[in-house]
Amino acid sequence: MITEDLKIALRKLDFLEGHWDNTGNISPGQFGPGGAVSGSTVYRWDIGNVWLVYKSVLKLPGLATYVVSGGFSYDSGRSSYLAYAANSIGSLMTYEGSWKSDSSLVFLQAFPEPGGLARIRYRKLDDGTVQMLSDRKTKGGGFETYFVTDMKPQQRHD
Repeated sequence: MITEDLKIALRKLDFLEGHWDNTGNISPGQFGPGGAVSGSTVYRWDIGNVWLVYKSVLKLPGLATYVVSGGFSYDSGRSSYLAYAANSIGSLMTYEGSWKSDSSLVFLQAFPEPGGLARIRYRKLDDGTVQMLSDRKTKGGGFETYFVTDMKPQQRHD
């Protein structure tokens, strides 16, 4: 059942809806030698309008094309956002997230490594750009950012 609380929580994700051009940078590691990243991402409401689904197609240095698809929703019973992502290197990940006091949407990995060994952060910047940061846990227990992409709205002519 779609409650008013669920509708309110889902509407907070509307800032992601649309077609985006991605530019960014990735550190050397499991995704190759590191360097500049470019591509595109589309977010759209689907599955009863309770899942914001997306598909990113990115060119990563040292890899052909990297594709990741997934979705976001909200679990009213847990008062938490849920996310999943499946990528072209064969990984499936799930996350649980919430809004932080700095107006960022932050997800901690729940599967396959429970306990938040990875973190994804979304921030809407004043110029309309959405910044997405992927972080991994350090040996000291903190996080380090290894991937940053700025998503700018595509200029559509259709």
